[in-house]
Amino acid sequence: MDNTSAKMPVLAMYDVRGIQKYIFKTPKVKDARGASAIVETIIDDAMKDAVVKIKRQEKYQTISYELEWCDNVKAKEYFSSNTKDIQVLFVGGGNASYLFSDEKLCIEINKLMSKYVIQKTYSLQLAAAFVEKTNDYKEDYKKLQQTMTEVKAKMVNSVPLGTLPIMKIEQKTGYPIQCLKEGDALGDRTKRESESVSEETRLKRAALQSKVSEKEKADKIDRKFDSYTTKKGTDSNLAVVHIDGNNMGLRIRALIEDIHNYEEAVNQMREISYNINQGYKSVFDEMSDYFNRFGIADDKSKNFVLKILVAGDDITYICNAGIAIETVRYFCDRIVSKTMIHTDDPKSDVDGYGFSVCAGIAYFTSHFPFSIAYEVAESCCDKAKKRAKKHSQNGRVANYLDYQICKNIQTLDLDKVRSAEYHTHSGEKLIRRPYYISIGMENDAKNSYQDFENNESDLHKLSELMNAIKYFRDEKNIPRSLSKKLRNLYPEGESVVGSFTDFLKSRNHKMPDGSFEMYCKDMIVEKGKEKEVKIAKWYDALELMDYCEEQLELYEEGGK
Repeated sequence: MDNTSAKMPVLAMYDVRGIQKYIFKTPKVKDARGASAIVETIIDDAMKDAVVKIKRQEKYQTISYELEWCDNVKAKEYFSSNTKDIQVLFVGGGNASYLFSDEKLCIEINKLMSKYVIQKTYSLQLAAAFVEKTNDYKEDYKKLQQTMTEVKAKMVNSVPLGTLPIMKIEQKTGYPIQCLKEGDALGDRTKRESESVSEETRLKRAALQSKVSEKEKADKIDRKFDSYTTKKGTDSNLAVVHIDGNNMGLRIRALIEDIHNYEEAVNQMREISYNINQGYKSVFDEMSDYFNRFGIADDKSKNFVLKILVAGDDITYICNAGIAIETVRYFCDRIVSKTMIHTDDPKSDVDGYGFSVCAGIAYFTSHFPFSIAYEVAESCCDKAKKRAKKHSQNGRVANYLDYQICKNIQTLDLDKVRSAEYHTHSGEKLIRRPYYISIGMENDAKNSYQDFENNESDLHKLSELMNAIKYFRDEKNIPRSLSKKLRNLYPEGESVVGSFTDFLKSRNHKMPDGSFEMYCKDMIVEKGKEKEVKIAKWYDALELMDYCEEQLELYEEGGK
């Protein structure tokens, strides 16, 4: 690069807009997985492609660059100073930061990266912002975030050209059909038409084929999923699980907001980003390995965990309904031992910088639109987060879970459905969720969560829900037909349930807690005011009972 020209070093940030919609707007799981494979590395891939192309220009043939900051061998590469024309600082949380030796070089790279994102995704947009670099990282980064906010606000939400009246359209995306699915170039005209896809869908499916890991291929998870969901004449019960870290942005900001020195700030962020990415990924891999291989010697085993997205603390996967809750419990029991930073005091690390998560589960059948099920799972996760934050302690929150059974597409409006279908005419509330997830007894981080355990009511503990489900599934305690009748009568109100309670008493069929009580009292917030309501004690367990065939014994038999 011409060193005689005036240079203005800049700090740059990149963010890809519309990722969630891009991944989950499809009804097909394989397209969502392909989209995820694209976006997981899109900024990194775009930068590397841009560097290769810009070096072909005579003006930039001699530029120097450093684009790798961490790998499995080096963990995180120490940042010392900006000795390169292009230097990565860190990548994580859906964005990336780089240093450039020259503003003009940054602008040219941005153009090439934007073009790459469009070519490889079809509809995503790259947001790029930069500010002049000083010696004060705190002030530079603050200005950069403000600039990025302004850039996003001014960006036109452009979309690819839609269809004309003479063109065929892909129903879900609304994009024109441009190609046929690979391998379908021959054959009768009817088949070709039914398999036609848009360019965006073609890119997603190509990415899935090229980027799926060798481990996933060896484990044949896709084949287990296909086998489970394509049984003729049956509707398989599935679950999409969305897991998200708690207060990640606030806690990261607290660790770096007062650091002015570039080297200290960048290395702190590198450590945090690496620990988040590796911590969540390693726990997900351990969890999915466990449940995918549990009972593998049994040809009848139908357990599977199929990854959709693992990006930092944002995780989504599909599994058979029977193990959904146990996958979340397993994940929570291990993620609490991971931390943002590591010092010489592991206990303080967990107390101050340990991870916790909230999760949402949407149960659905194999013929239910996957995109809607995902949005329901995301809404459930938000519900769990609200309760978790309500019971926060010194800025820390615990692990919580909410779930919903998707009976029709109206479930997409979770608040409306729960208000209409989970309250009786006489004022009782049917559901107790969200639920607090306890930490395993043998986990070293358990003491760090003991105050959460003590302060949360038994009404909202997942362990109590699972015990109730196990009780109702045992015919020795109460016949299945009577359990289902109780479930169906709950929505009719307390007076109807009371009559049925008298019948159960006459047969000495007690409830899981050894009593004949069908309701308890709980405090809820309504219109900004807290009030006491009656809540169905057992409806959650009774509703979920048929979705837990495998998970009640699986966790205990397999061991933690």
